[in-house]
Amino acid sequence: MGRAVLHASLVGSCSLLLLMSYLATKGGAHSSAQHDEPPRAANGNFVEQQLGTPPRQLAALEGGVQACGEHRKHRCCGDGICEGPETIGNCMADCPGITTQPVCGEEPHSDTGGHAVVFGIDHRAASAQDCCDRCVEHAKKHAASGKPCTSWVFCPLPVCWGLDTGWNHTYGECWLKWQADPAHPLYGQRGAYSEEYRKKHRFVRSGPPTHVPWTGGIIGGMYDPSIKWVTGPEGMTSSKGDELTNWRAWEAHGVYEKRLRKRQG
Repeated sequence: MGRAVLHASLVGSCSLLLLMSYLATKGGAHSSAQHDEPPRAANGNFVEQQLGTPPRQLAALEGGVQACGEHRKHRCCGDGICEGPETIGNCMADCPGITTQPVCGEEPHSDTGGHAVVFGIDHRAASAQDCCDRCVEHAKKHAASGKPCTSWVFCPLPVCWGLDTGWNHTYGECWLKWQADPAHPLYGQRGAYSEEYRKKHRFVRSGPPTHVPWTGGIIGGMYDPSIKWVTGPEGMTSSKGDELTNWRAWEAHGVYEKRLRKRQG
């Protein structure tokens, strides 16, 4: 963790070119820029199976929002795109969606791990894009420090639920983090919370929502919306069968890797 990380290693040569291109054009109207419409996510029953609850019951569907199901795959809550009458209040599965430029590597409903180089509790950003921009700027200024920002996490809700009970995480928190190997990023939580997870932590604050309330990204990373993640008590599982364990900032060096090896068998 203490070894120097070259700026180019943020994601590799391709990602560096993307970052350089972004920095060269920064200063335009980037704060309001959006992704082109991403591919519509596959609507298999992976998340439903993991949560043990039909999608219609996972979100407070209202205002004309319909749940995706066997006979409805698109323009519905669960298709991976926040559109029409959908909001984070009535369709957390899809909203708020991707709101940043591609260089940010944003993955909605994710809490990226890593060593915090700027604590978000007293570091506020106006938007996810603003938070990403601050990570990029930090990387420029601290490229030689050995710990430039490579990942970021933003709270887009009035309150973002978390297991730590000592602080109410609120809108605008912007955490800047350094990860030693961005090509194999660390995550504390991703995607939807499993039924077991929500039951286990139901008395923490008001209990977990259906999905991870945070949004975050790996600078220069690529997000595949067709891959669905579910966070359980001991780690995360993807619709492709990948297994990750929850990264915990307070653990000693090597403990995460040991738990990951155990989980992956």
